[in-house]
Amino acid sequence: MTHEERKALGARIRQYRGFRCLTQEQLAQAAGTTRKTINLIENGNKQPNLDMLLGICRTLEISTDELLDQSRQPRLVMSS
Repeated sequence: MTHEERKALGARIRQYRGFRCLTQEQLAQAAGTTRKTINLIENGNKQPNLDMLLGICRTLEISTDELLDQSRQPRLVMSS
């Protein structure tokens, strides 16, 4: 994954986290990592491993396809 791709992924994670009104600390705790790691990912300085990516998606209530597909526009989906 290139730096630009990591930055785009991080921006999408930040946007979905905002939709869910979660802090970096809350997302990190739910995804089983640290706030610093979430910060590095959101800024494009770290690439999440598969387990972390799945934890992030589960917490944000989105599919990996939804998160990774850069052609999609992030959208808020209300959970029932």
